[in-house]
Amino acid sequence: MVLSREYARSLLVNATVASGITFVVHNLLDLADMKGLFTEAIPREYVGKTFGEYAARLKVGGQMLIGVLENTGQSLEIKREALREAQKTAHIGTLVENLRRVKSMEPNKPVLAPPDHHVIASHALAIVIGRPNIPGKEARA
Repeated sequence: MVLSREYARSLLVNATVASGITFVVHNLLDLADMKGLFTEAIPREYVGKTFGEYAARLKVGGQMLIGVLENTGQSLEIKREALREAQKTAHIGTLVENLRRVKSMEPNKPVLAPPDHHVIASHALAIVIGRPNIPGKEARA
């Protein structure tokens, strides 16, 4: 993992104003801890459903969904797909707005703590704390 100067500064500032924050960050990023922070694929049946619906599913398995990482994968292909979808309207105002949205798409955009009604888009990964509690299965590293 590469730490940028901005990240290091932010961590230092937070460590001085928020008691224990360095321990929290250390535990979240500790690969030996099976309850750390990671991303995982979202099942196809949850694409188009809400953040709240998927969070409830993961909670049953002992995980906590804290956000989604949007626009993951090949950014050119994702934009092409979004452009095709954006053009599927006859209303000029909607078309212009859709094209603006495609132009402003950010690859690997983290959306942390979205509202429960946030719709999960295709090409998104779940940002999760904790490994699933699946009896008989070993935790992933």
